[in-house]
This record gives sequence, C-alpha cells and structure tokens, in this order.
Amino acid sequence: DNQIYYVEGMPKYDDPTCLKKTTWGKDGIRKVLIGHVTEDGTQPILDVMTAKAKLDQKKHENPNMSQAEYDEELKKIKNGEINGQKISTMTIIIKATDNSKYVNMTDALDEMQICYVGKYVIDKISDQDKKLLEEAGVKE
Repeated sequence: DNQIYYVEGMPKYDDPTCLKKTTWGKDGIRKVLIGHVTEDGTQPILDVMTAKAKLDQKKHENPNMSQAEYDEELKKIKNGEINGQKISTMTIIIKATDNSKYVNMTDALDEMQICYVGKYVIDKISDQDKKLLEEAGVKE
C-alpha cells in the first residue's frame, strides 16, 4: 500500500513497537535518515551531506578541480572519511515485501543517492521479518 516502515538499529523481533512507519520523500524517510543518531552520538548521514555540500562549494570556487578529483573526494566522503578523519557510517538494509511496488524500491534507492549513503544492501524479508510485520499489524 505504498507504505514504508523502518527499524533503527537491529530489529527486536519480540517487540513489534520497534517497527516505525514514515512517509516517502524529504519529510519522511529522508528526514529519518538525516536525523538518525548513532550510539556514539554522531549523525553520519547529516555529516556526509554537510561534507558533500562543502565539496560542491570547493568545486564551485575552484573551477580547476577536475571531475576525477571531485569524484575521488566524494568517494572518500561516502566511505566516511571527512577532512582526513574517519567518521561513523551507516549500512542501510532495504527489504521489500512480495507485494511491494517497483516504484517503491526505486524511491528507496533514490533516497540512498540523495542522502549519499555509501553502504546499502537489498535483502530478502526473512520469516522473522514477516512475523514482526504481522505482529505490528502491517499488511504484507
């Protein structure tokens, strides 16, 4: 039904309240990703997006920067290297139900690009995931 649910951290399969619902787009899942705070108190997506904006400004101010140099810097940022420092990063696991629409998977992948997520995987829904969805009252 064009819905998106997420779990922050590891799923607690015995607690259906760990499953949260949001919307698509900038005020939904993107806001969740940007606002996510890790155990060490950092906001990796926000940090990466901020570093990417600074890189864009640097490219704008330095027209001699080659595309290869820009791409190399962006790769470092996506991998969690900002100003020579290693920051915490997130790995996003995307799981679609059998009834999901293709456009929803495309939208999820678009959000990975928009937020400059360096690590994400597409995985199958496990039996535990299905049970969690069912217990949370989510129609699969």
